[in-house]
Amino acid sequence: CAAAAVQRRLAERLGPDSELLPALGCVSPPARLSCHANGFASVAPWRPQPTLAELNQGYADAHRRIDEVLTMAYAVELLRAVEALHSAGKVLHTAICPEHVLVEVAEDLEAEGEAEAEARGGSEDGGYRPLVRLQLIGLSNVIDASVFPEGQEYRTPPMAPRDAQCVEMLDSSPWSFHADLFGVCSTVHALLFNEPLSLEQAHG
Repeated sequence: CAAAAVQRRLAERLGPDSELLPALGCVSPPARLSCHANGFASVAPWRPQPTLAELNQGYADAHRRIDEVLTMAYAVELLRAVEALHSAGKVLHTAICPEHVLVEVAEDLEAEGEAEAEARGGSEDGGYRPLVRLQLIGLSNVIDASVFPEGQEYRTPPMAPRDAQCVEMLDSSPWSFHADLFGVCSTVHALLFNEPLSLEQAHG
């Protein structure tokens, strides 16, 4: 099924020595799969971390916004994940939105950051690596672009939330890898302004 196949193909294509290997954590293999004639059900291990949508809603309920610096850290990690999916994995997610991103900021990540700093000779200035880990979920509509000709465009009816649908999806035009980049932009917009990115078609 899709989620398990994506995990396997990404691991094979990235390889054990790839610089993009840390971003492989953006896709988690399911704990259980139930396949049917008209689809499948995927069960992932429960984790306490919220989705970006839940985190953002918590701030909105408190009449606050997520700090812009933290939002930029999320944006960088999302772009790293998309880079891994596109350049090495040749995979399109097609439904990147706050509801499909789990976020983890935990003590174990702080320990990893300290270990990295120590490996750089104790310096904290050895490069940007925020103590943030994101994990993409909602993989039921991924596309493996490697099985299509180079430059292939798609007209697959989008199953993503409307906020994750790029302009081409909304007007039934061909779309490709840029659909995921739109999803990243839409997600960052939601975090910055506590509201979804709204697109409207202007006539004339």
